[in-house]
Amino acid sequence: MPDMQPAPQFTLEERARLGDDEALRRYFDARNISNLRWLSILMILTAAGITIWTLAAREWWRITPALIAFLAAFLTNRALPGEKRRRPRLELIAKLRRLIVGRTRTWTIVFLPLFHLFILTALFDLQGSLAITFLYAYLIVAIRLQPVESLVVYGTMAALLIAEGTIAGRNMVTGSDPVLPSTINVGIAFAINLWVARKSRRGFISEWRGGRGSAREQLRMREELDFARDVQLSMLPRQPPSHDWLEIASLSLPATEVGGDYYDFFDLGEGKLAVVIGDVAGHGLASGMVLSGIRSCLTLLCDELVQPAAVMEKLDRMLRQTTAHRMFMTLSILLLDRSGPAILSSAGHPPLFLERDGKVEMIETHALPLGTRLATQIDQKTFQIRSGDLLILQTDGVYETVSAWGESYGFDRFADAIMASPKKTTIHQRRDALLRDLWMFRGDAIQRDDVTLVLIRIR
Repeated sequence: MPDMQPAPQFTLEERARLGDDEALRRYFDARNISNLRWLSILMILTAAGITIWTLAAREWWRITPALIAFLAAFLTNRALPGEKRRRPRLELIAKLRRLIVGRTRTWTIVFLPLFHLFILTALFDLQGSLAITFLYAYLIVAIRLQPVESLVVYGTMAALLIAEGTIAGRNMVTGSDPVLPSTINVGIAFAINLWVARKSRRGFISEWRGGRGSAREQLRMREELDFARDVQLSMLPRQPPSHDWLEIASLSLPATEVGGDYYDFFDLGEGKLAVVIGDVAGHGLASGMVLSGIRSCLTLLCDELVQPAAVMEKLDRMLRQTTAHRMFMTLSILLLDRSGPAILSSAGHPPLFLERDGKVEMIETHALPLGTRLATQIDQKTFQIRSGDLLILQTDGVYETVSAWGESYGFDRFADAIMASPKKTTIHQRRDALLRDLWMFRGDAIQRDDVTLVLIRIR
């Protein structure tokens, strides 16, 4: 009879590191639990039918073994784990489940012969015993056992059958005696069980060994991606710079192992602070390498950030000359000056949001992203800042967030969320309020792009 459920799900680490014997044991145990589930139901029906028959015949001495067989099959069925089965409420069944899960094959080679023994004792009828033995001998073919374990199960069945035939006064030497062909049938079922188990064992080991190399390679790649993610996250500032005239809160949430968002702060001294935020098109290691190059260049050009547009042009040339394939990156540089106006330069990046006096406006400059290899003019815009202003820089992962019903978050909703967020709170609480509104909008939909927010409040 075919298996009722697929093979157990192994984790990537288990596929890469488990030995053949351990993996095969867990595979057989999972198969046996699955097959014992439907086999125990048949055993319950068999024991229940024999119990009813003994009650109707009023042969009271047969009721006890019939009830024991029924109870054993019922408890086994209830203790077997399953995807839709909850944790057992009864402690007895919970303990039995732990026993079966921990020693599945041991339980199988004990439970099956004992059930058969009690059923034959309850029947004590040679014809009925032959029928039951014939039926279960072939049903047990679906149970995956080692050769010695299979021999124990089938050998016990044959011994019980011969013992009952002997008690009934049958002579197996005579050709008319039904015990001999029934015993031969048990032997045939035993041979089939060995053949099926061997075939299943070979098929699993072949597939397991074939997938082990792939699993190890995937595990190696995942470890490299995790390392790349750690390197990228290490490029982001651990905490914003401390200025008595600024409150800053920032956060970046990658959508994949290695994201494409970047932000940083550069303290230029004399009350000046440059805030940089960017987004490389795509994700993965290539994006991480571009971000690493941009960060290195910004570190070298730190003293020139007082002219954001000029730095943008140099970064654009760097991308065009060092990337063989077209790698686009949007970037904004915001220069804040305690004693003067703020300067914003942007290359294809989303606008800066300014909240002032209960209103929200967007400030942006128009230019193509860096690295496009197309002629573009990178400008910068100057605007005044004053106490109480809230400046918000973000990547396109914010307004391009899509809900479960396919609607985009958009600039207007983001502006509404800024207006609705509590004003008399810390800058970190305002950031969290914006993120909370974004997550509530997204609902159960997956995060498709990196989300980065930088909030700056002028004291």
